[in-house]
Amino acid sequence: MTRLRRGFVDGPDGQLHYREAGEGPPVLLLHLNSGTSTMYLPVMPRLATRFRVIAMDHPGYGDSDAPREPYTTMGQWSAAAVALLDALGIERTHLIGHMTGANIAADLAASYPERVDRLVLSEVFNWNTPERRAAHERLHRVVPPSIDLAHLEPLWQRSFGLSQRDGRPIDWATLYNQFVACIRINALNITQGEDAARAYGVMGWDGATPYAMCRQDVKAALARITAPTLVMHGDNSILFRAHQSMTAAVPGARGAILPGGDFVSPLVEPDAWARPILDFLTASEPLPSPHAPNESQT
Repeated sequence: MTRLRRGFVDGPDGQLHYREAGEGPPVLLLHLNSGTSTMYLPVMPRLATRFRVIAMDHPGYGDSDAPREPYTTMGQWSAAAVALLDALGIERTHLIGHMTGANIAADLAASYPERVDRLVLSEVFNWNTPERRAAHERLHRVVPPSIDLAHLEPLWQRSFGLSQRDGRPIDWATLYNQFVACIRINALNITQGEDAARAYGVMGWDGATPYAMCRQDVKAALARITAPTLVMHGDNSILFRAHQSMTAAVPGARGAILPGGDFVSPLVEPDAWARPILDFLTASEPLPSPHAPNESQT
């Protein structure tokens, strides 16, 4: 049975929390928004058979301290991940990001190429349009607390959507982990709400990473990546339409399509999600796939 370890390191804006398992070459995992390192608990034992797997809580999420001043650029989020690597004495790592974590990973790989061996971008997407910013502002909202606990209902529903797939038995452990994550990020609006409102408006702290992601020129970042890269999308994902353009934007990248996959795949399909990643990370030579035509509107 894989032994999971937890720890804290000092980052640029407080302590950073992480989970770790396995031995071998390091792999750093970056989670989606409103999530924490717990989203990778089903996946870590699969990857830990070959690697030292580290899943961090981004600043302000999970058990990591919120930054003193709210981050507004993707570079601040990727710099926090580099600070974790520095504190752990890791000079180079394989890097995996899912959803929001994929956009952070893209910035990290572009800005710190000397720190990344191989890169996996799962559900990476260009969110930098007015319509997509507006969509995030509708999705991520401060939920004011109420003494009758009515505010917990929308957080529970948000947690369900981020951790479960309709038609499947409920994974209660995963759901509770996500529920706690949503409660904690919403609670920051009570303790540091003024800062969040100034930085993120109606989204509050739940909009911390989306704020930067929706202002990121992700294709410019992808074009600067030099690490061997695997771009993954599930064919049941709302972001699947971007698979060809995101893969084509990274020089020499391989593409992988996960049948039936979507944004909860690491939680509900950990074997299927981890398999192409393990194949890619352990291959002696990653084989680039031909680039598809660019989709300029994606």
